Amino acid sequence: MCKEVYDLSPRQLIAVARLNQIRRNLLIESREATSVKSLATASGVGHLGRFASEYFLVFGERSCETLQRA
Repeated sequence: MCKEVYDLSPRQLIAVARLNQIRRNLLIESREATSVKSLATASGVGHLGRFASEYFLVFGERSCETLQRA
């Protein structure tokens, strides 16, 4: 069903949902109160390098840039 509705596999859909949740958290947190690493690992990210490249691919900016704008 995921493929037909979203054109994503279930795994891809979960990954995009996780990225969006992390992005929302980055935008509401302050730089002093949190870090990208702590938010990512708390959200279940196991490989930070892969997270960084996927985040940039989806949002067109680095996660630390998103946090700086918060």
